Amino acid sequence: MKRAFGLVAVLVALVVAGCGSDEEATPSPAEERNAQARQERKAKVKQERQARQERNAKGRQERKAKTRQERQARQERNAKGKPKPEPGEAPAKFTGLKADRYETSYLVCKDARTSKVAKEYGLPAGSDEVTVAETYADDYRADFHQAAFEGCLDGLLGK
Repeated sequence: MKRAFGLVAVLVALVVAGCGSDEEATPSPAEERNAQARQERKAKVKQERQARQERNAKGRQERKAKTRQERQARQERNAKGKPKPEPGEAPAKFTGLKADRYETSYLVCKDARTSKVAKEYGLPAGSDEVTVAETYADDYRADFHQAAFEGCLDGLLGK
């Protein structure tokens, strides 16, 4: 019984100690400063997050606009057809070393003219451009023959 009475007394003491006045304690000046600093940090983080979201949205819009412009330009190019190569520039069907062969043949035959190339290859003076270009291209391996022929012919014709 004494034990039960002691236990009840402890419980009553705890309840009475926990039941203070209904008024809340006023925060100290240090606690007020800390609370204000927390609020300022939260506001600053919120502003930075919003600014970052706005920058990202602007960047996305700019990328979309650039992609849209590139797509439109590509569609316009495709609608017009493939661009023609500049004089002396190899057509798209020749790539790598064959393109180099075309361009070199073009320059050689353009600078030399039909009569000089014909004379160099032992053809008669009045030979036509196709015959001269064919004879010029015969000196090249079979896989470079077409590039040399077309390059020389375009150079002789001034294309």
